[in-house]
Amino acid sequence: MDNQPTPQNQPIPPQPSVPSPSSQPTAPVVPPTPVAPSVPPLPVAQPAPSTPPTPTKKKFGLGKVILVCFILALLIGGGVGAAFIVMATQPSSIMASAINNLITADHISVDGEVDIVYSSASSSDPVKINLKMLGAGADHSSTVQVLADPSLFGVSDLPVVLLELDEMVVDNGNIYFRVKGVYDAMFAVDSLMGNLFTSGTYTPSDNTLSIIQQISDYAENRWFVVSIEEVVNSPMLTMDAQSRQEYLDGYNCAKDKLNNLSSYSSEFSDLYKNHPFINMEQQADSFYGISLNTTHLAAYANEVPTTKLSKDLMACANTNIDTSSITTTSEDFDYLQNHFPTISAKIEGFLDYHLTELKVSSTDDYYSISSNIKFDYNTPVDISAPSDATSILDAVTYISDIISSASSTSRSPDTTSSIETTTVVESTN
Repeated sequence: MDNQPTPQNQPIPPQPSVPSPSSQPTAPVVPPTPVAPSVPPLPVAQPAPSTPPTPTKKKFGLGKVILVCFILALLIGGGVGAAFIVMATQPSSIMASAINNLITADHISVDGEVDIVYSSASSSDPVKINLKMLGAGADHSSTVQVLADPSLFGVSDLPVVLLELDEMVVDNGNIYFRVKGVYDAMFAVDSLMGNLFTSGTYTPSDNTLSIIQQISDYAENRWFVVSIEEVVNSPMLTMDAQSRQEYLDGYNCAKDKLNNLSSYSSEFSDLYKNHPFINMEQQADSFYGISLNTTHLAAYANEVPTTKLSKDLMACANTNIDTSSITTTSEDFDYLQNHFPTISAKIEGFLDYHLTELKVSSTDDYYSISSNIKFDYNTPVDISAPSDATSILDAVTYISDIISSASSTSRSPDTTSSIETTTVVESTN
């Protein structure tokens, strides 16, 4: 630029200097602009030897450079965006995003069913399990309904065993549950245990049937509540005051951490991206075939104790476990690998993914299992604790009195039910 005069600092001569034919004027000064190496330098128009550069040509050249730089910026930015899209659509990122959204969902509902079909040698009909689960933040509820052929339990006096279990956990940490079909379930379990431990055909005694009926009348469709604080402070537990308080402090601390599980999810997502132990094979209709990479699974398991969640939970328990000497290898998961079911997961989205359907099937020499579970993240969920729940401690006392009263009744050893025998052993201990 030494040959080009600067108008601001030098007087304009009466006659502009004309460069010689062999010399070329230098391009105007332009601020440095990052340009990709693969793009050739912008060609600069050369004025005729007899004509000096005019202001109009300067402005045109500068505008052209700015335009090219703008286009390059878009191309470079687009390249970064494209790289981000490629990374975000990798199988490990897809699964990490889906799991993260499953954990951190504000509300979620899950519906599905599980069918268990026994081998042809079995005369029993399939077992069907219907599932319904709801989640809203730290609160969740579930309903499990089981329909089973009574022949599975060695029972012929029932048309079908229908059991429904409703369970709920709310933010205060209390656990609520209720059972429907108590009589049929207790009758089936007692018959199964009786057939296992007695010779010949087991028949429940009248005393046993009376116990089952009384418990059923009391517990059928009744909500019970389990309060950890109430249980720990109960005189039923032989624990000194200091131990009770330490246990409660640790429980409340761990509950707070788990209620805020979403704050830890990014760490586990990053850990999974480093060790993607789930192999994903793309199938039709947004489904992916799922299998395990046990090498990555072992590496993932070895790093879990170093996560903040693990450290926080150990701090809640007032303990510090040295995990440096505990090493998991891929061989430790051989059994899991050999018995891993066939899984197809439907994962939908773009850059942000959600697990919307899960199909699982497994078959061996005795039975085959198939399930289809669907996930909904868009329907608002309301989980409210029942106001009329009975304390589990009151329930234990009431049911123990029923069984103790029946156990004191004179009976023949041959007619002792599995329920009574178990209770007597527990009370003796």
